[in-house]
Amino acid sequence: MGSIPTGPTKTNIMKVKYSSVITDRWKVAKALIQENKLEEADDHITESLDMLATYTEKGFTVVEKVKLDIWKERFYFMLENAGLLPE
Repeated sequence: MGSIPTGPTKTNIMKVKYSSVITDRWKVAKALIQENKLEEADDHITESLDMLATYTEKGFTVVEKVKLDIWKERFYFMLENAGLLPE
């Protein structure tokens, strides 16, 4: 059995694409917002967006069968809808 990738590389794109790292982070952030733990949610979403930026810098366009731009929009709208964007 192969090792679990620790981050995106062009040689393990298939593994990264089908992992659930981003989906899991999305679910945790959503739960934190529902529990009204907004500071934790803000930190979690910011870290997730940083991960997506790293994927973009490495040349990825799709993670977990979803375009990176869609993931970025989902996390951004989550920040916006929770009122976590600075005025």
